[in-house]
Amino acid sequence: SAFFMVSPPQSPTQKQAKVLPPLESYLKHLFMVSLSHDDRSVSFVSKQVLRFPWSDPTAEVGALVVKYMLKAVRKGRYKAVGAVSEVAANLRRSKPEVPARIADAVLEELQYAMERPSARDQQRMISYARLLGELHRTGLVPASVVFEQ
Repeated sequence: SAFFMVSPPQSPTQKQAKVLPPLESYLKHLFMVSLSHDDRSVSFVSKQVLRFPWSDPTAEVGALVVKYMLKAVRKGRYKAVGAVSEVAANLRRSKPEVPARIADAVLEELQYAMERPSARDQQRMISYARLLGELHRTGLVPASVVFEQ
């Protein structure tokens, strides 16, 4: 043990940091770092998301926005769930695909978890269930969808 204090063992592989494109990197920063549950932050993130190149089909902005919204719920702070729902509600008028995509993704994840229960996914499913409730509270998901599932 004293030997390893002087010369630590060599790790066989170094984990490479993932290099994201600038658009994805900024989206990740917006949803994982900047977003909090105050009106100012929600408004700022909503405005920034609307400035992305939505008309460019190669960018697939809608899919990326939903991906990082769900990642903020799943890996971010639990308090960010309400803020993600508010951002989706703010995007409803100008980009109606975002609330539809996020509702579909949440329902698919919850259905998958009910079909294949796993102890390691319990916290994630609680976050998704809360997001579904917040989406219902903001009026993005009707009550019939919530209670049918």
